[in-house]
Amino acid sequence: MSLKPVLEVEGLTKTFRVPGRRAEPFTAVRNVSFTIGNGEVVALVGESGSGKTTIGRMLAGIETPTAGRIRFLESQAKKAQSLRQRVQMVFQDPYSALNPFNRISYAVSRPLINFQKMNSAAALERARAILSTVQLTPPDEYLGKRPHQLSGGQRQRVVIARALAASPEIVIADEPVSMLDVSIRADVLSLLRDLLAQKQVTAMLYITHDLLSARLLAQRMMVLYRGLVVEMGDTETILANPQHPYTQLLWSAIPNPRRAARGEQMITPTSGTNEVPRHGCPFAPRCPLVQDRCRSEVPDLSALSPQHDIACHVVTGRHSVDR
Repeated sequence: MSLKPVLEVEGLTKTFRVPGRRAEPFTAVRNVSFTIGNGEVVALVGESGSGKTTIGRMLAGIETPTAGRIRFLESQAKKAQSLRQRVQMVFQDPYSALNPFNRISYAVSRPLINFQKMNSAAALERARAILSTVQLTPPDEYLGKRPHQLSGGQRQRVVIARALAASPEIVIADEPVSMLDVSIRADVLSLLRDLLAQKQVTAMLYITHDLLSARLLAQRMMVLYRGLVVEMGDTETILANPQHPYTQLLWSAIPNPRRAARGEQMITPTSGTNEVPRHGCPFAPRCPLVQDRCRSEVPDLSALSPQHDIACHVVTGRHSVDR
């Protein structure tokens, strides 16, 4: 059953130009379209430089799209909210995301004063409740502290609490566990999942390079390579049978003793350059399946099934023959 969308993104593109230089513009995001449904987590997956964070920053209004449209299908109660309130980001580094000179009480209560128009006493009381929601209890032990007095996991919970204080519709979680100890990553992911279940937020965009954490948190995923969506669909459907050579490469790179015991070989890219070609599929220089068409035409995102889309000339051609 499809979920009612709260966000529609159509043809999103971002090109960066360096002022005063003759260098060619760099396109970080290429014609990306997707929706996020009510109560849904969508994961953006890809290695560094794939355009994941740029998409998140455009949704949050930090970057301006070069082309495309972002449409929030908010409820009547949300229409009066500003973009800054409707969309909140949880950044990768919880220490740099917090002002080291401000106490935790200020970090969490300030959005309540700015967006909810609460007075200081009411905002402080609400901040206590929000800290309890993110499992920083008893809250009075944290309100008077500064970021350097907290662990990495505690700081990230404060960043999440600050985002919740704005009563956002969508939370963009940008690599929220990549800088945390392995022992506490699962706790933070569980917290994010619980926030949706408790309807503290309406939907979430989860940005990560880690397919396993995406599997734990997201119902759907988009795999990006150099700004292009190469595979998209139901998370379990994709990971059970990844079709794009790049997704297969990411999946096979995860250590798996069972796969090793079966003697399965890891997929390896060709020794081509990592530079983005001017024409054709951006993955073509590294792709073990590359054909001449791949070097001249950018593949469209095509449906393999109702829950699975792919942008690959070779795979879609193979499936067309199979049909």
